[in-house]
Amino acid sequence: MKKFALLSELRREAYKQYTSNKSGLGQTKIINQIIGVNTVNKQWQEAATNAYNRAKLNIAFQRVSHLQEALIAIYACEYASKNSGVHDSNILTQKAKFENSYYNTCVEFIESCIHNEKKMAQFYNTLQEAVALLEEYDSKLAKQYKSMLNRKQSLINSMQTIQETLEINVTEISDQDLEKIKSLIKHHEIDFKISPELREDLLEDLRYKMDDLLMYYQGKIEKEKQKVNPSINVILEAYDNFNNSFKPFSDMLEQRRYREFIDQKEDYLKYQEFFNQHFQDLARLYQYHNLPRKEIDKIKLMNALKECRKYMHYEEMGFVEFQEMNPSLSEMAERFDSLLHDEFKDDLVNYYKIQNDLINAGNQDEIIPELIRFIKHLNTKTNSEKNHYLLDKLLSIKDENLKSLDQAIENYLKIHIAKSKSSDSLKMYFDNMLNNLFELGDLKRIEAMQTQKKTLVKAFDEMEQWLIEMKKDFDLFQNLPESNLKYSLKEKLKNQMLKISEALPFIQEYEMRNVGEISQLLHKIENRIGGELSDEKTTCAKLIILDQYTMKNYVVFCKDIISIGRDDDNDIVIPCDWISANHCEIMPRKAALIDKDSTNGTFIDMSTKHISEAGFASFKHFNLAGAFEFSLEQFATNDKLQASYLMKLNRVTDLEVFKDSQLRDLVQSLFNTDFVFLSEHDKLCLSKESGQLSNCINVDEQSLIIETVNRQYVLSDDTQGIVQIGVNQITSEQVERFKFVLN
Repeated sequence: MKKFALLSELRREAYKQYTSNKSGLGQTKIINQIIGVNTVNKQWQEAATNAYNRAKLNIAFQRVSHLQEALIAIYACEYASKNSGVHDSNILTQKAKFENSYYNTCVEFIESCIHNEKKMAQFYNTLQEAVALLEEYDSKLAKQYKSMLNRKQSLINSMQTIQETLEINVTEISDQDLEKIKSLIKHHEIDFKISPELREDLLEDLRYKMDDLLMYYQGKIEKEKQKVNPSINVILEAYDNFNNSFKPFSDMLEQRRYREFIDQKEDYLKYQEFFNQHFQDLARLYQYHNLPRKEIDKIKLMNALKECRKYMHYEEMGFVEFQEMNPSLSEMAERFDSLLHDEFKDDLVNYYKIQNDLINAGNQDEIIPELIRFIKHLNTKTNSEKNHYLLDKLLSIKDENLKSLDQAIENYLKIHIAKSKSSDSLKMYFDNMLNNLFELGDLKRIEAMQTQKKTLVKAFDEMEQWLIEMKKDFDLFQNLPESNLKYSLKEKLKNQMLKISEALPFIQEYEMRNVGEISQLLHKIENRIGGELSDEKTTCAKLIILDQYTMKNYVVFCKDIISIGRDDDNDIVIPCDWISANHCEIMPRKAALIDKDSTNGTFIDMSTKHISEAGFASFKHFNLAGAFEFSLEQFATNDKLQASYLMKLNRVTDLEVFKDSQLRDLVQSLFNTDFVFLSEHDKLCLSKESGQLSNCINVDEQSLIIETVNRQYVLSDDTQGIVQIGVNQITSEQVERFKFVLN
């Protein structure tokens, strides 16, 4: 049976049940009258009442089947009453009550669905049944609902069409498809006003599709731009296609990123305008003058040459359209310039002659005033020249002579500054040149020379002090192991070099005093510090970790052999005279300590006998030269064949070390430094809270994990989503507490 069956259908069902029960009773009308209606209809009345009571216990849609059951029973009871010939007003009262409840439930269901598109789509067939039922009760109201139902169904169909269209791949969706979406939206404007949330959902789907289209055309443009010779036309076509897609919805989707993308087209429209207008005019003029002509239009040629030069930089772009230009802008400019040169050669020949004479003059000191006078004349001429072709030529001649003037001044200073023995003579030579530049009135060159004068005079007076300070700092730098102190000293040396960087080119160029000594020292410092501070190194020879909070240092190695000694080429440098140049080697892979024929020997534990080689398992401490005792312990192991080790300065066993102030700094730095020999399969953890180093057996969220991958150090940090990123790519903001230096 239907969810909302018509009353006529319910009556037919009731009649079937009545006739079936009637034949079973086999009673006559007289007997029924004698027995009474209540007795005859008792079964149906009870069924109707029970069904109606069950209906009252339910709400809305769930009540319908119980009400239908109650109506069928009361209709059957009505048939029996008529057959008995006994009138029972209670039956009619119940029938009216049940029918009214049935109609009310029908209206409630329609109201609950008619304004909800999702429910209406779900219960559409049932809604049609409910409206048909309502026609028996209130035809006018049913007509209104039927109209709303039809309009809503039209909206559902339109929404389905829109969704199907939006699912079309971005490479296949057409402007016609998008126009169809727009027309459907316009058609249902009233419905969207009633249901604004439906409109917003639809616009959100449209935004997703527009985002897909934006990404598609952005990718297409980027792919074209990555070609050796990209095409302007292809790029413009992509912008136009997206604009055509966005245009129907521009008043609905106010998205800045769409408009910003479309606005980027303006950067390429100027090239299209050049091809459509300027190039065509220039090409026609070129073709006309490509053959000898008795008369030429100088004004047109000058304007054409100006246009060619204005757009000449386009040829340097890689766009295929510029590569295919025939003739090219260079060819046209050369032709136009040649024609104009023939026309104006009489006006220019004298200037070229003067320029050649000045260039070939012998005495460089005397040429400077002559160049000044000639350039002043050219300034006057260019200020009054109206012919822009001649103006360009005169400006070119002027630029050439300014270059000659700069070179002449440079030569003058080179000759005289090298002979200077005091800063006063140095100032005198600069002042001579400044007087010439004041006559020319070139403020830019005057300011540059004044700066040069100030820098060189200062360098002349302070060079001796620079050398003394830098030598002292560099000697201290070389005598310190890896530490925060040493790193600070590196920065100081870099700043000292930066301080003289402005003067250094002049010092070398003009061969000032002590140039050889200072150049040699700077070269030595650059080689040493440049290697120490380079962030570009990616081999995992040494990783220095500087704790900015506690001043603790960790030096991590992943080498097979780590050398210890006094010389700078060792991995661990101990600049003490008691330590040999190459004192000993540590071999983590073989778990062995090897003495390199050191003068003062290598000892293990409490033994007083020099060792030549000892396995790690045979000692807990080792001593270098009877002065520096180090502990060596296994740090971690994830491999049966290889392990990682931790080395620390345990104590100083010869108190003579503390008598030297530099050695005291060395010892302090060594006490603040832990050396880790990390195997390929192990990890180490740094606590971001305490700064402590551990072997990652128990890792918490506040730990940085460092390991080697393909012979490179990588770092991981769960709290920041960092997974195996090269330490040279980590920023100071990401690891605020620690500084990493690869060396």
